[in-house]
Amino acid sequence: IENYERVRSHLKPSDFMIYCDGGLKHMEALEAAPNLIVGDFDSFDNPNLPVETISLPCEKDDTDTIFAVKEAMKNLLDPELRENKLGAAEVRQLFNISKGGKVAGCMVTEGIVKNGKFARVFRKGREISSRGKISEIKRFKDDVTEVRAGYECGITLNNFTDFEPGDIIECFEILEIRPEL
Repeated sequence: IENYERVRSHLKPSDFMIYCDGGLKHMEALEAAPNLIVGDFDSFDNPNLPVETISLPCEKDDTDTIFAVKEAMKNLLDPELRENKLGAAEVRQLFNISKGGKVAGCMVTEGIVKNGKFARVFRKGREISSRGKISEIKRFKDDVTEVRAGYECGITLNNFTDFEPGDIIECFEILEIRPEL
């Protein structure tokens, strides 16, 4: 009971409850809160519980238990998705390829352009294609994985071929940021 009270005092109020000594047997209370996360010091294992459960071993000290509860709760939350701009390239020339498409002959103007990362195309400051991926980058007919600012390359996108000289291809990645409690 003492361990239970110390752990509970370190957690922020939320949809989280900690039970010990058979507290999980009160199914009516659990069914009233379907989004509840339950921590149980008794390691009560019941697959029919209508809520997420986290086992809290009593042999750990308070700090370990608090950390385990917070980590388990963080993993139940959806991550925040953030765009991280990697670089940009200006289309200077277009090349027709034998496969029936166009390669944008580009100069990387800032940062880095990476194969397999997300890309969007801007024309005269307006976005005309979004959320495509860079499917191929070439330098002197060699496939490369990335090109840094100041170098020329050929770029092919998986969802866009209507390039014009002056278009800007912006390369970015999407990061998953786990929330903090």
